[in-house]
Amino acid sequence: MKIMHIRKNIMKIPFWGYYFLQDAWIKKRLKKINCENENFQDDADHMLKGLLSYAYKAFPAYYHKYQIDKDADISQYPILSKRDYQKNPDIFVSKYKKFLVTDKTVTSGSTGEPFAFEVTPNHDPAHQKMLWDLMGYQDGDQIVLINGKVMDEKKVKNHIYYVKREEKNKLYGDYMISCLYLTDQTAPYYFEFLKKVKPDYIKGYTYAVFRLAQYAEAHGIKLEHPIKGIQLTSEMVLDYQIPIIERAFNTKVYMQYGQAEAGMFAYTYDDTHKYKCSPVYGYMEVLDKNGKHVKEGETGEAVVTSFSNYVMPFIRYRTGDLVEYGGKKNGIVILNRVIGRTQDIVYNKDKEGISLTDYITNTAYSHMLKWRIVQKEYGKITFQIVKGPGYSEKDEEEFREVYEKNGKMEIEFQYVHDLGLSKKGKSIFLDQYLEP
Repeated sequence: MKIMHIRKNIMKIPFWGYYFLQDAWIKKRLKKINCENENFQDDADHMLKGLLSYAYKAFPAYYHKYQIDKDADISQYPILSKRDYQKNPDIFVSKYKKFLVTDKTVTSGSTGEPFAFEVTPNHDPAHQKMLWDLMGYQDGDQIVLINGKVMDEKKVKNHIYYVKREEKNKLYGDYMISCLYLTDQTAPYYFEFLKKVKPDYIKGYTYAVFRLAQYAEAHGIKLEHPIKGIQLTSEMVLDYQIPIIERAFNTKVYMQYGQAEAGMFAYTYDDTHKYKCSPVYGYMEVLDKNGKHVKEGETGEAVVTSFSNYVMPFIRYRTGDLVEYGGKKNGIVILNRVIGRTQDIVYNKDKEGISLTDYITNTAYSHMLKWRIVQKEYGKITFQIVKGPGYSEKDEEEFREVYEKNGKMEIEFQYVHDLGLSKKGKSIFLDQYLEP
């Protein structure tokens, strides 16, 4: 058994060699990704060609099932969803798996539907370092990560909502704070921790960071040490949230967008809050409902192809995310906005779909601590609201104007003390129960 184990690991040495060589090249190119005169079209073409060439050899059953020619252009490949991978898992696993370094992961995604898949080491750390460098990161700077980690009950009872992380996770946070326990009552303990640790950067779920910012402004809390930057991730960022976060923490906000399974790394790079999609991490398409690429300024679904996963690559994978296409600059795809999930649609009596995110524009949203829309029948919605400072009848009138007059929907208001989060600590904007 010991000999077999040694032989198995020796077989994986070539993979590690290739991975580190590629990683070194990617790090070198990422140093120039924000240079105005640097063109990355050749890099993107090289990565895509290399992936498709490998995939043809490694996934014969996939090519047979979908009748894809060896020299087919990426546009001739099928557009696949999570369900396609779940129904046919075997055809998406590389025949070279035994030679690869692999791991299993599970993501619930925004739909809450569990999805298990296999991965090889990716180049996310190199991209994370690039983004921190863009934000002014220096060796020794401290990062606090805010996510939905479940904490030990004894710690929670003692109002300890954080853990110190291993040194190897430094780019992903020296400390991790769980947002699962964040309320008006516990918020002071979160700020007590931040004042004690004095982080240079904060990275976290959008809503958790926003909620802390709201609390800070409402209670006149100011951190005594400067925050160099805040990175928002894992959730949709709404326009009204950015200025509140920047005021409360007296710093700039950057956003990161990606998918655990599909491996796309996109990030905002200046005050326009537009996103650059890394040309060496994945291939980004923005497609309409007919599978055609949208024009610049138009909205479509993000469909991505991963360059990093050699055991189970995702080729033309439907993310379910709506984005606004901003064209291509120097071979780099630009997204003007990451809008939200394709599922974030409410329906009027005529069963016409209305994108929820198109309606999240007015100032009334900044006067709420939490909110959720519940729809159980066509043409009717219930707006559940946890009131915040400044909320008034004027805000309710504004919502009625938007949803009743423009959206042609009946709206009911429910004012509640709290709204729960998902199991992973993310906010839920739409809770929908409609029959087809």
